[in-house]
Amino acid sequence: MFQLGDSVIHAAKPEWGTGSVLSAKADTEQGSGAQKLQVRFQHGGMKTLSTAFATLRHVSNGDGAGGAGGAASPSGMNGSGGSRLEGDADPVSVMGALPSEATDPFATPAKRLEETLGLYRFTGEGASLIEWATLQSGLADPLTRFSRHDLEEFFHRYATHRDRHLAKVRRENLKTDPKTLSSIVQAAPPAAREALRRITQRS
Repeated sequence: MFQLGDSVIHAAKPEWGTGSVLSAKADTEQGSGAQKLQVRFQHGGMKTLSTAFATLRHVSNGDGAGGAGGAASPSGMNGSGGSRLEGDADPVSVMGALPSEATDPFATPAKRLEETLGLYRFTGEGASLIEWATLQSGLADPLTRFSRHDLEEFFHRYATHRDRHLAKVRRENLKTDPKTLSSIVQAAPPAAREALRRITQRS
């Protein structure tokens, strides 16, 4: 079993280097128990893997291909396996997309709200901008492909999309469970609460 913060190596992809587990969730594949992991690899970028198919092994510090670097909290971010900008992918669409956890129609309104509020930990400035761009794109260093100005423009579009989605999930929660809405908001980042305040004033 893998846990948040574990260092791992993918047996079939050693060239990816050491990875740091950013999230670990129980999963089921073909009736058998497994884990769905988000892992950021030193050379392979962000990957979403199932232990039912990927052979991973724990590594201790100094073992394998070296550290994976500081791993950011993955909550609410996509991890579709490597760079999401490969092939004919449209950078504007990729960088503006919200993670599936925030938009999953099969999740409860409360869960979608919680995940959406978690996205407000990114400020779009300084190191936070680079952290967001790394997780959003799957690129180990997004500045090798985009300028900082490009990333700021991408984040502005993303933030607009995020605000609109927040307004939507807020309305859903007001209809279904306003008490839960209140408790979730209390635990949200300050920037998320401020965004909700602006949305409420416009309503």
